[in-house]
Amino acid sequence: MASPTRAWTELRPDERHALEPLAGVWDRLPSNQREKLLEVARGFQDLDPRRQKLLHARLGSWARMTPEERRIARDNYRKIQSLPRQDQAKIRQQWLDSLCKEFGAPDAPTAR
Repeated sequence: MASPTRAWTELRPDERHALEPLAGVWDRLPSNQREKLLEVARGFQDLDPRRQKLLHARLGSWARMTPEERRIARDNYRKIQSLPRQDQAKIRQQWLDSLCKEFGAPDAPTAR
């Protein structure tokens, strides 16, 4: 596994491309967070362009959050995970609806 403590300038070009929204904060992120993000970067090229754009938008939002906002987001995630599956599904749908409003509805699946 690649070292999660590498500086931004030491990342491979494909890793930097996948994690571009985090360029300004990468060197300040904790090692465990870098490790998780490098796992995300490994699958980036397999995503379709729409999902790549969405991932970049999410990473950019995360990078713009203050440490306190990130803590709150993590706490909210843990709370949601403790809810019954049906409630989680409702919250997920509300979240997806808000993403569609912000980024546009996903393309309809094509017949194969």
